Amino acid sequence: QDCKMAAQAEDRSIVVIGTGADRDPDDPHKWVAAAGSNALHSYFLDHKTATLSLASKVSVAAGTNPMAIVIHGDVVFTGDMDSKEPKINTFSLDRATGALELVSTVEGGDGPCHLAVATSGEHTVLFVAHYNSGSVAAHAVGKDGAVAKAGAVVMHSKDGMPRKHPRQEASHPHGVTVTPEGFLYVPDLGRNAISVYKVDFAGVGLELVTECALSQESAGPRHFAASGAKGFVICELDNTVVAFDIDTATGRLTETGVASTLPEGWTAPPPFEFYHAPSHAAGILYDAAAGRVYATNRGHDSIAVLSVNPELKLIGTVPSEGRLPWTIGKVAGADLLLVSNQFNSALADPGNVALFSVAGDGLPTFVGTRGFATLSKVMCATVAPL
Repeated sequence: QDCKMAAQAEDRSIVVIGTGADRDPDDPHKWVAAAGSNALHSYFLDHKTATLSLASKVSVAAGTNPMAIVIHGDVVFTGDMDSKEPKINTFSLDRATGALELVSTVEGGDGPCHLAVATSGEHTVLFVAHYNSGSVAAHAVGKDGAVAKAGAVVMHSKDGMPRKHPRQEASHPHGVTVTPEGFLYVPDLGRNAISVYKVDFAGVGLELVTECALSQESAGPRHFAASGAKGFVICELDNTVVAFDIDTATGRLTETGVASTLPEGWTAPPPFEFYHAPSHAAGILYDAAAGRVYATNRGHDSIAVLSVNPELKLIGTVPSEGRLPWTIGKVAGADLLLVSNQFNSALADPGNVALFSVAGDGLPTFVGTRGFATLSKVMCATVAPL
């Protein structure tokens, strides 16, 4: 019986999806409630059939937006984009049933848009990028999954801002990525740079090591992906991926290449008034074993596939099977990619989560989607092995 259960676990993953608020028409950088859509969903993903089965749905407070989600053991952390009382939430996760239950909340900075969690020895720390308040925070996580108040908060300076793009009027940390060597990489869309911190896990501290300014103006670095001595940042404003060599001993970055995520010559009207370009890049995934970087294009509505050897190069795009794809992740133990599309086929439709298989050439092949019956804007989807 135990062996059978282990085999079943190897063939399945748990997927947690956040559906949330819509844009505030008076302030596109804030969110307002979309009736019936604010929720956290858990699904079981069958690797063999590439199908998603609903396990649990938990409604969250109106006006919140579970935009950032990370699974850690038997808990799920979310950051909501409530413009009035932004919080970090902890949900218990029953891996047998998929049931989710809110167990605690802690207040933090404004605009928690991205989360990461890492453990060193007996110490676990949750890292949060706060887009609106221009800060990055570190929170101790207890053995029961409870998140403490921030042990470290670093405000990113407005000094030296590029100020050549409307979105770069202030510091806007947009991502947090921790490496096994204990370095935290924080792309700052506003500063057009990546801040690198050394993490003190025991003391819940952050020490600035360096700031790596990008070579191209108004790039808008959003999220960072790394493995070993290679790192890549997705840039939202100019739709590029920038490659770096990482000094794993010091955490320092050396830029080695830049490639577009869009086909040459492509153009279209912006999908929304608050989009400053026809497309804005969003999610990034680095598959070191395959030598591929995957990125999502919101507007072009595609997955960009880039090779990394011998140099960073766009080799193709495939439709994301929805509108405005945000996040992308790979399913451990299966050649599957998971993409969250904010909308389905039109900008007024509910969103979906699309599944793709990945062949030897690294190009994704569409498998199917899981849609939502209510007016749910799918903002984030994350997957973890059972």
